[in-house]
Amino acid sequence: ATTLVYTQVLFDSCVYGSPRLWRRLLWITVALTAAAGLLGVVLRESWEGIALSIPVVLVGVLPVVSGISVRQYRDQAAAERARAEQTARLAELDRRQAVAAERSRMARELHDVIANHLSAVAIHATAALSVPGLERAQVEAALRVIRENSVQGLAEMRQMIGVLRAPAEPAGPGGADADGAAPA
Repeated sequence: ATTLVYTQVLFDSCVYGSPRLWRRLLWITVALTAAAGLLGVVLRESWEGIALSIPVVLVGVLPVVSGISVRQYRDQAAAERARAEQTARLAELDRRQAVAAERSRMARELHDVIANHLSAVAIHATAALSVPGLERAQVEAALRVIRENSVQGLAEMRQMIGVLRAPAEPAGPGGADADGAAPA
């Protein structure tokens, strides 16, 4: 039972202790193994004495090496988890940047469409005002064009704003959408 507790202490020291501790334990157990083998050869006066180092390897080196491998596996798993979390954060940032870029593109497009319709309204209104003595039919035709352009511009603006307001994902806590913007 004492040997089992001793090997468990060596194993736990390598798994949970400082890196300096497991390095020292490895050197100490390898040195003890070499010393036991050398002592066995000297006492038995033959190479059969090297068998004295076998219990030292089983009780000392094996738990230390096992503990080191478990520690390295745990450290590698923790590094992989951290790398996966960092990759997920980067993917989320990329997604947010893509959404912001798409919204910016849509806003530019909305601006261009509305500016086109408002320019047409302004040109027709200016033309109608600059010609003196227009007949009623000509005034009505100019007003009809002005109305069509303004209604069409408003419809396209409503459609685009509807697209911009629709969140890509369900609203998060506090009523903010996935990009952190409060609903309009």
